[in-house]
Amino acid sequence: MSISEKQLNANRENAKKSTGPTSEEGKDICRRNACRHYLTGQVSTMTEEDRAAYNGRLHALIDDMKPQGALELTLVQSVAHGFWRLSRAEAIEENTFALEAERNENRIECINPQITEALLQAMTFFNNPHTFSLLTLYEQRIHRKLHKDLKILTELQSSRPRTQEASPPEKAMAASDSATYNEPPGPNGFVFSNDLPRSEEPAVTADSAAEKPKAA
Repeated sequence: MSISEKQLNANRENAKKSTGPTSEEGKDICRRNACRHYLTGQVSTMTEEDRAAYNGRLHALIDDMKPQGALELTLVQSVAHGFWRLSRAEAIEENTFALEAERNENRIECINPQITEALLQAMTFFNNPHTFSLLTLYEQRIHRKLHKDLKILTELQSSRPRTQEASPPEKAMAASDSATYNEPPGPNGFVFSNDLPRSEEPAVTADSAAEKPKAA
């Protein structure tokens, strides 16, 4: 359907007004318009101390579980990350108690400081039910994922042919280290790295893991 010359000129004039953001702040916001989610992002930011602790826990679990192939290594890393998240949730809970106790320390005064601390914790809990409810829900979801990852990993490892030897843990740890890119800590003490190590070994699929050795 054609439009009149007058309407066409009006549309052209209106289009000139829609030039997009002109300020640096507006341009920065529009630059992220296409970011629907960050599910494929592989950069994680931690302090230097946290990064060392995280990698130490990951390497300890690799040493214990002895993953073989890319799939098992990925599952072990997922388990390590789950335990890390649980530890963080526990720390947040304790820090919440400490923070609120400091804020309300003058509201309760008892002769015994231990009684004062106990009452402050009770006050914190009842004054912040939503916070602790969210933490509990968060922990439950992490536990479910942990159990699922551990179950899949156990099934994969138990279905290996008995004649197949597991790769030494040093090999998996070396693959994890070589795929992790660490930057020196910045002025604020934080470092970032690729947090999804990938093994160069061929991935173990469900079909190949379920194969049984043929009788001689």
